[in-house]
Amino acid sequence: MEALFVVQADNLHLLQKTATNFKKCPKARLTKSYLQVRVENLDKLWEVFQNTHREIVKIATTEQRNSHEYFTQEIYDNGEELYIDTKAEILAKLEGEQTSHTSGTEKQSIRPQSQEVKLPKINIPQFNGNYNDWGTFKDLYTSLIHNQSSLSPVQKLHYLKSSLSGEAPATTAKAHSNY
Repeated sequence: MEALFVVQADNLHLLQKTATNFKKCPKARLTKSYLQVRVENLDKLWEVFQNTHREIVKIATTEQRNSHEYFTQEIYDNGEELYIDTKAEILAKLEGEQTSHTSGTEKQSIRPQSQEVKLPKINIPQFNGNYNDWGTFKDLYTSLIHNQSSLSPVQKLHYLKSSLSGEAPATTAKAHSNY
């Protein structure tokens, strides 16, 4: 019986080591394939941990269940929480972030979606409120900014406001809300 407790302590240590190694892994290494292998490895460790627990429960006496530190310190429950937390973190990286594909032999890297959009420098002429320039300004703004699905409404408004001068900010911002 003591041999099973020793094996289970080692299994818990392996789960802890997997969690620690994942947390300190460099971001550049967090590719889709790396994360998938991490999940597979974690699942295998968890399966061994569960099987060992079943063996312990099968042969443990009532006295051992009431007094042995494996039961009193809830080693199985701690291992289960560690497994769930670690797997959730890995899956969040896999599912919640975009994979950026690079060319040639470069590796894939995973970045949060908020970092995926890099705003290019868009130069549209300043609009100062002159009615004769409105049509040209509106057409350029619409095609270069407003119709870009990769930009959020806040980003579009930022571009609009930064392109206005003179009397234009008050009148054009109102026109923008009518799109």
